[in-house]
Amino acid sequence: MKNRFLLVVALLSLVLVSAVPLMSQQASAEPSDGKADVYGEVLHDRLGLGGVEIVFELKTSYNDNGAGYVAVSGSDGKFEIRLAPGAYTLTFNKDGYELWIENGNIVDPDPLFRNQTSLVVPAGGVSDLQYIMATAFGTISGVVTHNNTPVRGASVDAVDSAGNVLLTERTDDDGKYTMILPTGTYTIVAGSSFHDSRTVTVSLEYHGEILENIDFELTARSGTTYLFDFDLPHSLMIIGGIIGLLMFIVVVLYRIHLGRHPEDSKICSYSEKKDQE
Repeated sequence: MKNRFLLVVALLSLVLVSAVPLMSQQASAEPSDGKADVYGEVLHDRLGLGGVEIVFELKTSYNDNGAGYVAVSGSDGKFEIRLAPGAYTLTFNKDGYELWIENGNIVDPDPLFRNQTSLVVPAGGVSDLQYIMATAFGTISGVVTHNNTPVRGASVDAVDSAGNVLLTERTDDDGKYTMILPTGTYTIVAGSSFHDSRTVTVSLEYHGEILENIDFELTARSGTTYLFDFDLPHSLMIIGGIIGLLMFIVVVLYRIHLGRHPEDSKICSYSEKKDQE
């Protein structure tokens, strides 16, 4: 009986010893995608910046980008993604912002490589990546005219892709306007009470970009009164100027007349005195 008990114990021990390497082998044989974890954050003014699209493009050869993978930062600015080990080009996309600093180093300010940087992902992954984006602004300017004449006081609106009017400017006496806007794509709308609106779509792509000569030639709004081929306000200004000039000429001629005929001045003075009595 004792021998049988020992035999059973020996058999169980043999089974357990054989099962350990099999379990270990099964665990090591679990499928792996061969990718590594990448963790980081995007900041603006020391706070997490959400909604930043980060495109990871695998470099397959010199100056040749391959497949692209996208991560989007959360409301706290943090992002994570699993990537195959290798060298990547990172592109950061968010309207109104521009990549400024990566891991404590200022990025290349060249507009050709704006919002781009490089990253090598090792097999063990990478964490604690930190990118800082700065607010980026550009300038749009132009002239609003009608029949090649500047339109004073015309409204010029900058409308974003969501249809929101971000900024409204008024043209000056020369019909000129200037708008300073965050980088992004806008529909610029120009018009006035006496003219139909005109639109054009423009893009400010990097900080400090200047878009000049975004001009508008407006047409008359139906039912609007025009004189001298100008809109009504300018026509009234011209008429007022003509009347003022005529009055000035009359006063000058009258003073010349009084210089030659001073007795007329006395007659006028006597007449005024008589009226007062």
